[in-house]
Amino acid sequence: RQLDRLAMARARKKWFMAVGFRRPHTKFRAPARVTAARRAAGVEMPAWDERWPPIDAAWPAHRPMCRDLLHSDEVRAVGFDGGPRPLDEAVTRQLRLGYFSCVEWVDELVGALMAHVDRAGFANDTLVVFTSDHGWELGEHAGWCKGTLHERTLRVPLIVRDPRASRGAGAVERSVVQLVDLFPTMAELAGVPVPLARAKRLDGRSLAHLLRPGRPTPAAAREVLLRAPQPAGMPWAFPASAAFAVWPSCAAELAIGRRRQTECEACFRDGRQLPCADCEGSRCLRAPAPVRLMGLAIKTDAFRYVEWRAVGAASPAAVDWSAAGLEAVELFDHRADRRERANVAADPALAADRARLAANLRARFVQCEAAPPADPAAC
Repeated sequence: RQLDRLAMARARKKWFMAVGFRRPHTKFRAPARVTAARRAAGVEMPAWDERWPPIDAAWPAHRPMCRDLLHSDEVRAVGFDGGPRPLDEAVTRQLRLGYFSCVEWVDELVGALMAHVDRAGFANDTLVVFTSDHGWELGEHAGWCKGTLHERTLRVPLIVRDPRASRGAGAVERSVVQLVDLFPTMAELAGVPVPLARAKRLDGRSLAHLLRPGRPTPAAAREVLLRAPQPAGMPWAFPASAAFAVWPSCAAELAIGRRRQTECEACFRDGRQLPCADCEGSRCLRAPAPVRLMGLAIKTDAFRYVEWRAVGAASPAAVDWSAAGLEAVELFDHRADRRERANVAADPALAADRARLAANLRARFVQCEAAPPADPAAC
């Protein structure tokens, strides 16, 4: 309806519309016809060596199954506790069927929306971006839901329809980009000036050059880009072709050596703490659990590197960057292992790559962006 109103008004001022689809999200519900078609086409299952945590996995990397799935009838029926082991084959297939059916349903809905954009007369002057906030593990790495720093939970779809792009429809771009790049990209492509004070605080960078190679940048956007260089242009900083992510770990009983990751909440009933999987009903109280570790990741064309570091008691943002604060490290070599089946952080042949990625990670997260220090090693 909103598109129809805009079409009737034929207003020439710029407009922005955000359209969200809740699926695929728990609980996995899609029209019966969509689910039946997906079941008939078959459900792809992860390879057997993908169903276990990576070889030499860092212990904080595994997160228990999210509560929505853990409490589902299918999972309860087989007594699965969310631990780092494969789920029952039939239940895995059923959950994957539900997720894939939801994806196909959303694909239909997006197609209908795009057809309406075209019918309303906006096809030649409307920039459309399709993306998501996170991925999911569906039994890979013995993991379920989001909440890890693996490729499957961090990688998202990103499709851009730019009517003025110089690249043909269906072109594939394999550069490493981030969701924080979307705001400066859309602002530049739409010719929307960004206040300089805000531009200086942007974490992302414009990707317009990937969509319109060789095309001049609009004057309004060009001034901002020239006057507010991105941190990646500084000699001490991280490469522009990298993506970053963080995730907290509420590790239980870390101080006494029993290392396991838990949900970031504590559950109580009648004053007694109990596992959150067993905490239901009105008498169940949930409270945030303290964050003990922070996972910080960098993704490049060739690698994903993760450090799990202790955080201060006062704030999870107070990451301990000392040698003593480093709890665990992960390194996945995407040149040979895109499915991240082995943590190769201890491989001496990759020591130089690990050191470089550690320096890049430190440059991004240590607060040096405001003013590069005289000594780059300080970052």
